Amino acid sequence: MTKEIHDSFSQVELKSFGQLWPGGLGSFLEQLTELGFEPKVDLARDKIAQVFEQLRVPLSFEDRDLAKSSNFSYVERAKDLEFASNFGLLFVDEKADVAQELFNSCAIRVKSAAAALDWVLSQTMPASKPITSCAQLGPDVLVEPNVLVGEGCEIGPGCVLESGVRIGHGVRIGANTRIGANSRIADYTQIGSDCVFTASVSIGADGFGFVKYPRKVHSQQRRHVGRVIIGDGVRLGAFVAIDRG
Repeated sequence: MTKEIHDSFSQVELKSFGQLWPGGLGSFLEQLTELGFEPKVDLARDKIAQVFEQLRVPLSFEDRDLAKSSNFSYVERAKDLEFASNFGLLFVDEKADVAQELFNSCAIRVKSAAAALDWVLSQTMPASKPITSCAQLGPDVLVEPNVLVGEGCEIGPGCVLESGVRIGHGVRIGANTRIGANSRIADYTQIGSDCVFTASVSIGADGFGFVKYPRKVHSQQRRHVGRVIIGDGVRLGAFVAIDRG
């Protein structure tokens, strides 16, 4: 399953740092400064500049075995370092009691590392697209009235999409799965075979997480770029919500 997760992330067309900040590392650090993050690059500035344009798809610490030079993440505590050695760029919270020399990756120390990462994600997330009625449907798929399915979806044979279902882009659903009335399946969700979701299930919505930017009084909901993967034979009752990371 791990390789499948990585392959699916590669299909999400996130922009690279080089596209978003054509002026390079300097313009990137300038914007961080304007937002109040006060970035500090004590070591390896040349190394960061070299990998800057290749940075693109963020992976969480849980995907650390797949981390490579094109990934970035953040460190708020010293113990996070054991998970962070392979990332191309790390935002290090200024409150983290960690010497810069201990990082194998490129590191930028900032105020509120989680918020800095959230800001970058806001720049790299793909723009939302209007939902269409286009999808690849397997044989014997039953689609009830008032169902909308996004682009690039694959619906397996024998599936049932009950009335009012909304499915985002790039969703994959295995064979003989039933999606209950008025359920919402967000972009890039993967659902296995022989599953049953009863009415008004929500899969892949933004999670309940907040970050506070340095110059803002109130916290705001953080960006979520992960996705939900559900295996075979899962049954979910009415109004169950499983958010994405």
